[in-house]
Amino acid sequence: MHTVAALRRTAAAALLAACLAAAGCEIADPALPVFTTRLSVPIGTHELTVLEMIEDQDYVAAGADSVLAFGAEGDTTSVALDLDLTAELDGLDAAAELGSFALPDQPPRKADFTLAEIAPELAGLPPVPLPVPAFTIDLQSEPAPLDRLESARIATGRLEVRLRNGLPVPVSGAAAPQRIVADVLDGAGAVVTTVVFDGEIAPGDSAVAQADLAGALLSGGLAVRLQGGSPGAAAAVVTPAASLSVTMLLTGLVVDEATARVEALSFRESGGADLPDDFGVLSATVGSGALDLLLSSGIDLPCAARVTFPQMRDRAGDTLVVRLDLPAGGDRRTVVDLAGCTITADGGDALTRLTYDVEVVSPGSGEGVVTLSADAGLSATIAPLTLAFAEVQGVFPLEVFDFAPHTESIDIPGELSGVRLASATLVVDVFNGTGIGGEVELSLVGRNAAGETAELSVVSEVAPARAGSEARTTIVLDEHNSNIAELLSILPEELTFAGAVSVGGDGWVGTVRPGDRARACWRVDAPLRVELLPSRSAFDAEPLDLDDDARRDLDRHLESAAVTAVIDNHLPFGVDVTLQVGPDSLSALTSPELVIGPLAVSAGLLDDVGGYVVAATASRHVVTLDRDQIRALTRPGAFTAAVASLPGTGGRLVTLRSVDRVSVSGALTAEITVSEDDE
Repeated sequence: MHTVAALRRTAAAALLAACLAAAGCEIADPALPVFTTRLSVPIGTHELTVLEMIEDQDYVAAGADSVLAFGAEGDTTSVALDLDLTAELDGLDAAAELGSFALPDQPPRKADFTLAEIAPELAGLPPVPLPVPAFTIDLQSEPAPLDRLESARIATGRLEVRLRNGLPVPVSGAAAPQRIVADVLDGAGAVVTTVVFDGEIAPGDSAVAQADLAGALLSGGLAVRLQGGSPGAAAAVVTPAASLSVTMLLTGLVVDEATARVEALSFRESGGADLPDDFGVLSATVGSGALDLLLSSGIDLPCAARVTFPQMRDRAGDTLVVRLDLPAGGDRRTVVDLAGCTITADGGDALTRLTYDVEVVSPGSGEGVVTLSADAGLSATIAPLTLAFAEVQGVFPLEVFDFAPHTESIDIPGELSGVRLASATLVVDVFNGTGIGGEVELSLVGRNAAGETAELSVVSEVAPARAGSEARTTIVLDEHNSNIAELLSILPEELTFAGAVSVGGDGWVGTVRPGDRARACWRVDAPLRVELLPSRSAFDAEPLDLDDDARRDLDRHLESAAVTAVIDNHLPFGVDVTLQVGPDSLSALTSPELVIGPLAVSAGLLDDVGGYVVAATASRHVVTLDRDQIRALTRPGAFTAAVASLPGTGGRLVTLRSVDRVSVSGALTAEITVSEDDE
């Protein structure tokens, strides 16, 4: 296209040559030439692309086949499944005094007194029947040692004294001085007890007298002293070998204190503590805990202690037994690390109490003797202990643990206003770290800029974890089983995830460990297959760069003008485009001086199945402008803008892709008339 000045020069030269040829040598005054020319000026290209809409968006991305999808996900929310896996075992203070302890029955002690010892004056009588006068008896035997006993203070016991009369005359009587009294003496000659024989004891007969030994002291042996008499006889044959026989029997001896040979001693005591009452233990492994056992002996005998935990097994799988030897009259302490020991419920019934038995035994003194007193004894002390379990299999009641609400801010593209999502998927992954199954109840609440809210709730079972791993439960919600599409269609700027996980209950048997946790995370995917609602979208304003010559010619010489707009639509819906002109970029959008349109273009060519555009639709529009309208274009610093009115899809679903766009190209075509004297 020639410029206006070039056209003017060419036309003037041609006109001058023609005039000279026609007039010969005569030259007339020339008329000034006037001519019309066409001016074509571009007034801007505007393009609105879906890719530009999402390039700064973290929540919209292009996927397969360039289809756009809205996506958001929340940080993992977790909660500690804080079950009490400890057992507080009470301490034990067990003590046993010997108290009054039994001694074996003593063998009989026997003493014989001959006639020569009883009445020496009768010993010389001939062995013929002769009168025997009355005589007195005052006899004492030598002490006989006690069997396995040097001394004792008798708590209870019986003494039986048997007197057999081997003399040819009766002895004793109903009253003194003939009644026989038997004093039982210890080794030092002190009287232990006294028995009395009432009535006459005929020749060849026997008599028995008994005494209670409670409170008596025995020491060094036993002797007997007989005092009394005989009434004599009218005729009797006296032989020197005739005698009185005394037998002493000690039975049922229980002593408060003794220096004696002691048989084996033992005592037992039991203790324990209730296990956590909120679950029943079937089996458990101890993570930490120590048994602190102290033994003390107040007797002069060696002892051995055995503490047995019937429900516990050591690391080798045997019943846990703690053994401790104790020297005579001393103390001994031991601390046993219980880590790694296991607890097993016998018979399949859940344990509610952990027990232990303490047994202390002494082998006795053997062939030797020791001094023992009733207030001496043995004691065992177990300090209170805490068992922390590394793992518990049991029957667990219902426990509910709340997730702390977590809010995710969402930067919703402003260009999505007017869009209602037709489909969406919410995927929630719940990770259960404990070996107890249960149920999870979750909610997702969306809030948009206007304060409008929408909520989605879900309840689902969760699987128990296996040893050393988490159990993953995946919950998938879409527009068919939830209101996720409606929630996202309010264009939330915040999504708040909350809920709770409940485990156990209904006799649930499982395994738990310290530090078990449950966690949940979520993600939302919503392909932009949408039903479009009516809306408006503005293109970026652009400066209208006309040079000064073009602006002057349009202002002074305009004959006619028109704007030609070419619109290419690669969107899955029709668009009405308005071209607007204003003195600055803001006015071009909000208060334009010139408005051209609306210019309509139909939707791009759609794929029948996917609902997305496979080819753009182009349309050409020519709009005539008058001189007043042209002035908006010739104003220095003017801007042009395009505004697209989106009429919506009328309930029809369409799919947006990253390659979708609408572009508008405009050009001004003007006829101008100029003369030679125009500058």
